[in-house]
Amino acid sequence: MEGLYRDPYNRVWGGKSINGTLEITIGNNELVIETGSKQYKITVPVRNYHTEFTTNQSGLINEMKQQSLVKSLPVEVMLGGIHQNAKFNVVVLRMTNSEGITGLSGSFYEQWMRPE
Repeated sequence: MEGLYRDPYNRVWGGKSINGTLEITIGNNELVIETGSKQYKITVPVRNYHTEFTTNQSGLINEMKQQSLVKSLPVEVMLGGIHQNAKFNVVVLRMTNSEGITGLSGSFYEQWMRPE
């Protein structure tokens, strides 16, 4: 999780833009969220997803929220806006139980969250 921002509300902010259309494939669709004692896995269905910065809407985030609900995971998935040199959206994660996120891994993390 080196290079990822954790805010005072214990949310972990991705380090890559998800603006525009993203192609989710079998090679980049698995996210593993680690806590001190457990691992939670979200598998994003393979297809294209669109995130629109100006309207703050994301099909990708909506699908990830749905996957978390279907699997009854204590994970909240949100769309976050970053305003550095450029403005862009990222994936934001937070545990809804007393656990904190201690690690992230998987092909989704490598492709769409891990800072370069």
